[in-house]
Amino acid sequence: MGQPIQSIVVRGLHRGMADSSVLADSMMPPEQMRLIQNFDTDTIGQLRRRKGLTRLGSAAVIADNTILGLHHHIGTNSQIIACVNEVTDATCEAYYLSGTTWTIRALTFAANTKVRMASFLDYVFAVNGTTSPASWTGAAAVAWGTTNLTSAPTGSLIEVYKQQLFIGSESTDQINFSSVPSAGAITWTAADNFLLNPNDGSKLRAMKTYGQELLLFKDKYLYRFNARAVDADPLIFFGAPSQEAVAVASGICWFYDANRQGLYGYSGGYPDWISKPVDSFFKAVPTSSKTSVTLSGSTNHVEAHLGDLTVDGITFTNTSCRYNISTQTWVIRNYSKEFRIFAPYDDGTSLFVLGGTTDGHVVKMETGNDDMGTAIDYQLETAWLTIGNDPTVEFTLASFAAFVENSSGNMEAQYRTENNSVWLSIGSCKHYATSWSGINARFHRIKFRFIGSSANDQVLFDGFSILAPLVEGVEKESMIFNP
Repeated sequence: MGQPIQSIVVRGLHRGMADSSVLADSMMPPEQMRLIQNFDTDTIGQLRRRKGLTRLGSAAVIADNTILGLHHHIGTNSQIIACVNEVTDATCEAYYLSGTTWTIRALTFAANTKVRMASFLDYVFAVNGTTSPASWTGAAAVAWGTTNLTSAPTGSLIEVYKQQLFIGSESTDQINFSSVPSAGAITWTAADNFLLNPNDGSKLRAMKTYGQELLLFKDKYLYRFNARAVDADPLIFFGAPSQEAVAVASGICWFYDANRQGLYGYSGGYPDWISKPVDSFFKAVPTSSKTSVTLSGSTNHVEAHLGDLTVDGITFTNTSCRYNISTQTWVIRNYSKEFRIFAPYDDGTSLFVLGGTTDGHVVKMETGNDDMGTAIDYQLETAWLTIGNDPTVEFTLASFAAFVENSSGNMEAQYRTENNSVWLSIGSCKHYATSWSGINARFHRIKFRFIGSSANDQVLFDGFSILAPLVEGVEKESMIFNP
């Protein structure tokens, strides 16, 4: 006579996700998911649907044009500055947020060129690689000019390091630096420059101040400048494809290496490979899109925005992989917008990350319950579960329960067995503990999925349980996965 098995309870989901290319189903701990899409692991043991996007300003800066530069200048005349092609696409212009309206402050840079900016000496400085650099006080009535830029070189990279302004050229590998400020001003001398090993078969792509070093990224290598000398030869064989692929968060310099197709963290010494649990997503980035990958960083997260991907035959749109630094866990996200650039923003009360989209919007990340009016789709998927770790034994799924808050029936529970190639519905989660009986699915192994869409309060996923599967003639001890 068949004997019941006690409940199998899966809660305490605190390990994030790992894709099938790096961790077999048999090695997956129950607290880890195969896919976590648009949920966060910030609350240890519980998955919370991510927050949304809120537009900054009453409308797009310039509708349907890609944001090419983004900067929050803090000074006497603080401004949020977005650079984008103007309506006719003849030039790239700078716009500042006046109240809720994006107002032009003509920059007249070449169209379709990335604009990098830095604040120094109460000015904001802008470069794009093809036009002479420009500076601005941030005052609405004052035009962009050349203050503190007489004899300054043309370059595409700009960074402040040890009381000096550095401008780098991606075409020549030359980096020029200003004088130390005197009486509130800087000067430029042609002799004040250095070359970043022009014979290593790689080009300068990014500069980032990190601690006591100025990190200099090429396509294939990472060099370090310590205010006295720069590495003469490549010592760190990692690189980055663009300035936007580098970010500092939680005291670590993170960068996307397009050649190794992964995210790395540098804190001195040799970089650490961080992105292995979501390696399939990084490997899915087309080589033609490597310069479009951009990073955003906050207090406890770094997020790699990878674009449109196809992973295991499934298409993911506007996809990012988000790493929780303190818990060392990964999730993936999909947004209603595609991003090209990010910048930190302090509104005087809270710190935010601003994102510039490919359709002309500047948005505040992690705000609101939807993506500028678009509901947030979400999905959770377990690995294949083999009860008792013995694939030869066949079970019957008699009943199932899910533990969910704020679902309001928007989350659907589904299952698959090794005998089915499609997902079968169990039902909608309407309460914190929603249970179903009479499923009677026979399986050697089984997996579960939870999908939905929401524009309201954040959905909280607390786990699930399998109640009393039966094995003919065998009585199993209770198996409870609750760390």
